[in-house]
Amino acid sequence: MYVHFTIINYPRLSGIAGFFSMMFFRFFLSGRNDFVFYKLMGTGLNGSFDLRPDTRQWVIMSFSKTDVLYGIDKDSNTLIRKLYGKAISGWIKFFRCETAIFHLKIFSGHGSWDGKVLPAEKSDDVNNTELLAVFTRATIRLNKLRAFWKEVPKTNQKSREAEGLLFSIGTGEAPAIRQATFSIWRSLNHMKCYAYQTKEHLDVIRKTREEGWYSEEMFLRMKLISAYGSVKGKDMGMIQNKGHVIQEGNPELKNEK
Repeated sequence: MYVHFTIINYPRLSGIAGFFSMMFFRFFLSGRNDFVFYKLMGTGLNGSFDLRPDTRQWVIMSFSKTDVLYGIDKDSNTLIRKLYGKAISGWIKFFRCETAIFHLKIFSGHGSWDGKVLPAEKSDDVNNTELLAVFTRATIRLNKLRAFWKEVPKTNQKSREAEGLLFSIGTGEAPAIRQATFSIWRSLNHMKCYAYQTKEHLDVIRKTREEGWYSEEMFLRMKLISAYGSVKGKDMGMIQNKGHVIQEGNPELKNEK
């Protein structure tokens, strides 16, 4: 299963167009038969979970059985036209949006999204030198919202400090209730070290299980095939140069030693 995670940033005075695009894009995407599944989402401020939305930044996430970008290696605007059609690419060009596309392939995962299970054959050919993308999403039970958001500041801080984290962004379909995180890691070992050895993260995992925070959840691990474009002025192509950390929440591009 292939995944295309597209981030769209609108100029300062055109942010309202991003809000209306969620209705406009849905009309054109609903007619696509090459997508198994797609989602239109907003994002939080500061590059992670945040109750305050980033009204200028939006996400399209699409899933397909075949690699619709196979053999195409061009700029992000060309790729958006190939993926989403002339109407959506024209809208993005008209508003002079900054765009980035992550081209991915699922190699393991579990859970569901709106009741839809996205199967992935487990792959044994993932080695520790490959860049890894992780996507997690959940629908939070209303009576567990306070408990969930109480833990967010601690886990946000620890994730920003995690060794091997190259990029992360908080996204979701509905503020507070339907949340997701997309992240890129230097390697599988780096991701596992954070996920299974960080006390704050382990505490949250334990509480979600014991207290039943989520009514639905999904977890995906993906190979990063390629990255194009930029997010808020930061070149996403540099992610594939694994000497750099490009966390959206950080004000500067910095070298990771």
